[in-house]
Amino acid sequence: MTVIDVNTGKFTGSLSREETMYKTNLEACEEIARQLKIRDIGGIIIVDFIDLHKKKYKENLIKKLEEALKSDKRKSEVLGITRLGLVEIARRREKDSIDSYYLRACETCKSDFSQKSINYILDDLEKEIMRVKEHTNYDSILMELKPYIYNEMLDKYKDCIKKLKNKYSINIEISKTENINQKDVKIIYK
Repeated sequence: MTVIDVNTGKFTGSLSREETMYKTNLEACEEIARQLKIRDIGGIIIVDFIDLHKKKYKENLIKKLEEALKSDKRKSEVLGITRLGLVEIARRREKDSIDSYYLRACETCKSDFSQKSINYILDDLEKEIMRVKEHTNYDSILMELKPYIYNEMLDKYKDCIKKLKNKYSINIEISKTENINQKDVKIIYK
C-alpha cells in the first residue's frame, strides 16, 4: 500500500483559503498520476488530500484525478472518498516488485530475495564512487566479489561497469574471492 499526503505549505495569495486548498488539490492530481507512473507504483494507493468542505469541489477533485490517470497505460480505478476523507485508488501491478530488482535468491540456501542483486551492488558502487570522487584523491577501485557474482558481473554487466568508469573517470577492477561473507562486497581504494 502506498500513502500520499498533500499539503499546501503556508497559505498565501489573493484566493480564499478554501479556493487555495482546492487549487492545490487539483494540481496534486496531475503530479500524483505522474509519480505513480514513473515510480511504477501499483496496488492500493491512499491519497490524503487537503480537506475540502464543498461537495462540488470533492466531485471535481475525483473527476480531475480520474482524468489524470487516463493517460496511464496501466489500468487505475479511483474508488472514491472514504468517510475519513481519504481517496482510494487501485492501480494494476504488472511488473516485478522492487524486491526482484534489488534482491536475488541465495546461491547457497536458495531462499528467495535474501541477497543483494547485481543491480543493488552496482547502485551501491556508484554511490561509493561519487563519495570517493568528492572526498578523496583515489582514482582506482578494486571490487572483490564472490565467484558466482563475479562471473555474472563479467557475463552480463560489463557495459554497466564501463559506463561507471567513463562517467566518473575512475578505474574499476573486479576480482573474485571466497574470503568474504555471502552478502558482502569488498571495495579497496587505490
